[in-house]
Amino acid sequence: MGHDVVWCVKLLSATLKYMKYSAVLENSFSANQQRLEVFRGTQMSETKSRDQRTRALIQLCRNKGLQITTAESCTGGLISACLTDTTGASAVLDRAFVTYSNAAKTDMLSVPAPLVAAQGAVSAEVAQAMALGALQKANAQIAVAVTGIAGPTGGTSEKPVGLVYLATAQITDKGSIDQHSEHTIFSGDRAQIRWATTERAIALLWHCANECL
Repeated sequence: MGHDVVWCVKLLSATLKYMKYSAVLENSFSANQQRLEVFRGTQMSETKSRDQRTRALIQLCRNKGLQITTAESCTGGLISACLTDTTGASAVLDRAFVTYSNAAKTDMLSVPAPLVAAQGAVSAEVAQAMALGALQKANAQIAVAVTGIAGPTGGTSEKPVGLVYLATAQITDKGSIDQHSEHTIFSGDRAQIRWATTERAIALLWHCANECL
């Protein structure tokens, strides 16, 4: 009888512990589900906004008869992918250059190798040379170029992870070429940095197209 009582007490204790553990797991699962839903909602909202901006850019360029070219390093083709995801892009995007290596920048965009060696691939000077090279080799009026450090490795104290240089070059109505460059240190992981760069590039393209007569 005594052994049976002890066994029942142990069984009851184990059952209570199991129920408590199950409740903790259920609460944890529910919290994770809520966080996942919020994350998915944020992703959908960001994607919708990006799609809307891209559609506006494509429509603006079509209305003005403008064509675009891209020169990408750290984004690896994301900018052109965003553009071609939009109906009507064939009338706007002339060609896209993915120049990930230093040699590709020189071979495809005529970026001087001594410039890359002196300034580094991630620099305003190289971004400007990429944009100008793309514009000269394409049948387009507007070019955008990006080069940066998406991480998680490759950063230094002078050029940290997230540092991205963006440049545009556009042919004016007078036949001259206007150039612009900027740099930003984006936060986040590799994917977030690349998408943030893509969104900024699309915004710069829209600005250039809006400025064209």
